[in-house]
Amino acid sequence: MSIPRLIRISLLLLTLGSSQAHAFDLLEAWQAARTQDPAFASARAAANAGRTKSLQADALTSPQLTLNAGAAGVSNDNKITDARFSNAQFAGGASSNKGTTDFRTKTDAGLDLNLNLRAEYPLYDALRAGSVKQLNKQAALAEVQLAAESQQLMLRVAQAYFDVLLAKDTLATLKAQQLAVAEALASAKARFAEGDVAIIDTHETQARFDLLASQVLEAESNLQLMREALGDATGNRDAALAALSNNTDFQRYVSGDMQSWISRAQSNHPQVHIQQLQQEIAQAETGKFKDRYAPVLNLVAQAGGERLQGLGNGDADLTNRQISLGVQLTVPLYTGGMRDARYQ
Repeated sequence: MSIPRLIRISLLLLTLGSSQAHAFDLLEAWQAARTQDPAFASARAAANAGRTKSLQADALTSPQLTLNAGAAGVSNDNKITDARFSNAQFAGGASSNKGTTDFRTKTDAGLDLNLNLRAEYPLYDALRAGSVKQLNKQAALAEVQLAAESQQLMLRVAQAYFDVLLAKDTLATLKAQQLAVAEALASAKARFAEGDVAIIDTHETQARFDLLASQVLEAESNLQLMREALGDATGNRDAALAALSNNTDFQRYVSGDMQSWISRAQSNHPQVHIQQLQQEIAQAETGKFKDRYAPVLNLVAQAGGERLQGLGNGDADLTNRQISLGVQLTVPLYTGGMRDARYQ
């Protein structure tokens, strides 16, 4: 049976007892349980956490922006020999058109400052794509699990509600029997006093009365337990409950043969859907490592610079700035067998 049809039928049954004034009916009990039942509150919290999986999937397909900054004290000594210049005047006055010279920059105590802004956008990444698929499936699984818990809550509340009504009717029946037996016992005692019946008849009636008295005590205890169970789910332990009318016809709410119900369950039952999603999540996990040499291609943009500032006399100051835009290709040639192991 589809979820919408199940909910429509269930709500219709829930409202059957609502005509009784000032009575806590089954619909009200279910609505109260949606906010009061601890198990459903836990399921709702788990569903809220599961919904964030779709946000995580969106994040994996979005650009990543990173800012790195650093400062350090350094000592630096750079020496370049035989540097060649096309203009002789830069070679210390050498007569050749291709003069050479030596360079040396030294900083005994300096401050190195660096700042780098990096942006990456994934163009192709099989591992990332598999994670996106897996996270979206997990988000869908959270919604289906909440729907299943909602149906379970409906069944638990209905069971607890009707358990209270059944316990109440059982107690009323036993008390009516007890009253009848009490009258019979009084009559038997009176007739025995007059000599109309034997003492054994009085003892048998007394035994029936005592048995009913113990059954009444058990029924009262059972009714209290059933009320507590309903109260745990709904938060309402004292309200009078609405009962179904005696002429309620349940047959008109039933349609279809057994095979059609089985087909509906196979295509619409939350537990079946849950199992399918869990299987797809597991397949997505292994699928991420199916290609051991799957490349990663990212669009990368960088902007930053570095400055080495000398603090002593004669120390050099060096400044470097750069801006770049391009693509970066990464190929996992060897991972120690990790990809093969996770694909198994």
